[in-house]
Parts: sequence; C-alpha cells; structure tokens
Amino acid sequence: MRSFFVSLSGVNKALYFLFLCLSTIMVTFAGRTLLISDDLYFEFYGDQLSYERITEIVYMIQKWEWASYVLIPVYYLVKVFLVGICIYIGAVVIAVDISFRKIFEMALVAEAIFLVPSTLKLLWFAFFQTTYTLSEIQKFYPLSILNFFDTELLDVWLIYPLQLLNIFEIAYLLILAYGLSIAAQASYKSMIRLTACTYGTGLFIWALAIMFLTVTFSF
Repeated sequence: MRSFFVSLSGVNKALYFLFLCLSTIMVTFAGRTLLISDDLYFEFYGDQLSYERITEIVYMIQKWEWASYVLIPVYYLVKVFLVGICIYIGAVVIAVDISFRKIFEMALVAEAIFLVPSTLKLLWFAFFQTTYTLSEIQKFYPLSILNFFDTELLDVWLIYPLQLLNIFEIAYLLILAYGLSIAAQASYKSMIRLTACTYGTGLFIWALAIMFLTVTFSF
C-alpha cells in the first residue's frame, strides 16, 4: 500500500478527480436506470398523494436528473475541502508538518473507497433482492449497522446515523490516515488518532445536523 500512495505523487490529480467523478456518475446512472422505475414512485407516494401529483413529481425528477450528475464534482470538492480543513486544523494544533494541499490530495484519494458500497448496492438489488420498494433502496447501505435493524420500526431520524456506522467509513479513516502518515512522514498510529479526532468529530457534528433537520421537517 505504501508504494501505491507514493506512486500517486506522480499521478495527475485532475485526471484522478475526473476518474472519481465519472465513476460515480456511471454507478449513479446505472442505479437509476436499472433499479428505479416510475412504478416505484407511484407505490411509494400512492397513499399520500393523488395520481396527478405523483405524475408531476416523477416528471420533475426526470427533468432535473441531469443536475444531480452536474453536482457530483461540486459534492466531492466541498466534502474533501471540509475534511481537509478539519484535519489541517488538527495538524496545526498538534504541530504536524503537513500542507493543506497534501491533506486534500490524500482525502481525495481515500474517497474512492465509497465507490464500493455504491456498486455493492447496485449489484444487490439487481441480482439478489430483485423485489424491492423505493424506501428499501433509500435505506439500504451495505455492511452498515442499519442492516441489523428493522427499518420500519425505527424512527426516521435514526436511519442516517445508523447508515454512517459502516465498514467503509472505517476503511476511509484508515486509508486516509495511512496516506497522511506517508505525506507527513509520521507514525501511522498518530495519524489514525489525528484523523479520528478531526474527521470523526466533523462527521459526528454532520450526523447531528442531519438528525436535527430530519426531526424538524418530519413534522
């Protein structure tokens, strides 16, 4: 793994970012094309809205679907920037000699791990659980704590934090810490602590914000 991270220093970061964005767009497009049909929307909203209103919703989703793909690069830039800020502040506090640029690059590299659960989700519903609802697709997250609970019995505000407790978030943290240890020429354990304290705290605050918004808008 060390040689992998070292070799990244010679990789064009713009091309890597393009690869990440295109891969995410492809997986997202495949999921929406293969898994989500108009019938799922009518089944999901059938007890709440009229046929005409559901038709309008489906039309608007299809009309503005392109926007979700355009926003993927923005999403990555904002997320990696925020992760970088959190870790950089922590690095300054404990006097770790590493630039924001290096932190940004390592965070961007580690983002690729999240292509795995997206792909697994696509494969799961395409080949294994071929009968499903829109709600099941939205709530499913591979290898997360949520899979041990009956989502129908959970309060809606608990769904997102339980999705966040998954193997891939841990893998992201470990990969990012490893990249930082190489970039800063510091011990792996110290970078795990730095990443857990900074990224972990930021993720916790983000989860609390989502929980608050979910509770607020669910009434």
